[in-house]
Amino acid sequence: MKRVLQLPAVSLLLVGVLLASGFVSSPASRAQNLPSSAKIVGAPLIETPGRPGGELRDASASVPRSLNPYVEFSDLALLLQAHLVEVNPLTLAVEPALAESFATSEDNTKLTITLREGLRWSDGELLTMDDILFTFVDVLQDEELLRSLQEFGVDISPPPFQVVPVDERTFRFDFSAPVADQALGDLTGIATVLPKHKLAGTVTKLNPNAAPDAFARAWGLLSTTADQIAGLGPFRVKEIQKTGIPFISERATAIVLERNPYYWKVDSAGTQLPYVDRFTRSFVATSADAVARLKSGQIDLLGGVTVANAVGLADQPGLQLVVYGPVPTITLLSFNQDSADPDLKTLFRDARFRQAVAYTLDRPTLLQGVPERAPFFAPRESFVHPISPFFNEAATAKFEFDLGKAKALLDAIGLRDTNGDGVREFSSGKRVAFELITNDNNPVRVEAGKLMQVNLQQIGIEADYRPIPFDEVVQRLDIEGQEPDYQAVIIGFGVGGSLITPGYLQDLFGSQGDVHIQRFSDAQGEDLPATQRRIDEILANPGSTPEERTGRLNELQQILSEDLSLIPLWSERAITAIRPQVKNAQVINHFGLASFLEVLWKE
Repeated sequence: MKRVLQLPAVSLLLVGVLLASGFVSSPASRAQNLPSSAKIVGAPLIETPGRPGGELRDASASVPRSLNPYVEFSDLALLLQAHLVEVNPLTLAVEPALAESFATSEDNTKLTITLREGLRWSDGELLTMDDILFTFVDVLQDEELLRSLQEFGVDISPPPFQVVPVDERTFRFDFSAPVADQALGDLTGIATVLPKHKLAGTVTKLNPNAAPDAFARAWGLLSTTADQIAGLGPFRVKEIQKTGIPFISERATAIVLERNPYYWKVDSAGTQLPYVDRFTRSFVATSADAVARLKSGQIDLLGGVTVANAVGLADQPGLQLVVYGPVPTITLLSFNQDSADPDLKTLFRDARFRQAVAYTLDRPTLLQGVPERAPFFAPRESFVHPISPFFNEAATAKFEFDLGKAKALLDAIGLRDTNGDGVREFSSGKRVAFELITNDNNPVRVEAGKLMQVNLQQIGIEADYRPIPFDEVVQRLDIEGQEPDYQAVIIGFGVGGSLITPGYLQDLFGSQGDVHIQRFSDAQGEDLPATQRRIDEILANPGSTPEERTGRLNELQQILSEDLSLIPLWSERAITAIRPQVKNAQVINHFGLASFLEVLWKE
């Protein structure tokens, strides 16, 4: 075996002693159902063990149509279900979850997984190898079933491996070709293990009488009852509250979850998670309704707070804002390197020009254009998220505000102000001028663009700055047709994905990327600059060993930060609003409330 990850188990004897100490309410109910190898959750998720009991309430305008994770993977699915391995939302380390351990073979073609002993579904049934085979063979390798999911807007490809049982708790994924050991863990993280005893009747190859879309319709929010659902997550469904006439005007008004008494995690004191006994989510019409419920005291916390709402909640009595690091969505500055203007096309393709512009970007000052919003933004100098395991600040080139260095670079390009009017000229005598656009419904971008225009003017560049309607910005970017009609734009894009591997950068920086707005012509593969060829090579093969991967990803960061085909500006911060009684909320980041609910408690 090449690599084994294993977390320590906590013995039932130790748990019994800790629970009997009186620190935990209802000790018997929290101790009797623990698996013999529970996962211990400590720092940084839980620095100090919490107090169990109580209820937390939130509200959301997002109402899932289904609780089936293969139909709709909502944040509620995170609370009800679990994976073989999981990503620590604070460190992004791939950790065993339902798996007690996992190991990759020397040639990276096999992944061996050993389940924790004594795992039970939320209804008390034992998790068995039948559930593993049901999930990865009967469901995920059933082409007819996967086709039925497509009719519900879900496109799932069969897993690229075969499942080989080894013993009652151990099985193996056999891949047809080598896969990087990091990716082996990632592959299991995307698949939720399903209960065969609840869902076998919805799969036609196991139940010929089942309708072709029975699996896709299983666990619908309006059609299911609590006893029909079982999961391995921290909570289980207690009640789905509804109103209206069934099949006509019926809608869900709330879902009530109760802690899963068979959950397989404990804190360092041996207390079974989740801490709270109950979680209630109210479904509301708009985000404004959710904010109103928070202000009125009807709910305890609200995740994913927008910057606009945060400004209004900042001084609200009885509330606190948890402001974490940047979200993956990033506002950037792009120059169209396929510009129809030949002089601008040549200029925009010169990295020295883009570096000169970078020297004019005093990001903290740019964000002060709307001062009440500034605390809720984080300046960004890299497209690699700071909590990504391959983020390396030392590999990121910095262009600190320096108009002198900006002017020197423009001089080196040969752009000079020959007539003394304050604007440089091309060799043809044409003024160095371009249009800079952004969406006019984003006040931070609008105000920042004004300062950018002033700073560019100071180095002899004329920017015709025009905030325009968002729909017009989208039209001019022409992402679908890939024939954009813009010269420079301030815009935001979601740089999402798992953040664990560099694949999430593909859409922006890969030559075939869907939003490669800086130079869509790269997709034709002709006249690719050396930097773009190297970016494509690294994204296609980031390395198969930790050492190789580190070297290539450091190189990728250096290329992106020096070449500046896109210039990062800032991101919003992750914001959660809470009542002071909610404890340990300081850990909540952009992964969202559902990733942290099990470690929160209420005084």
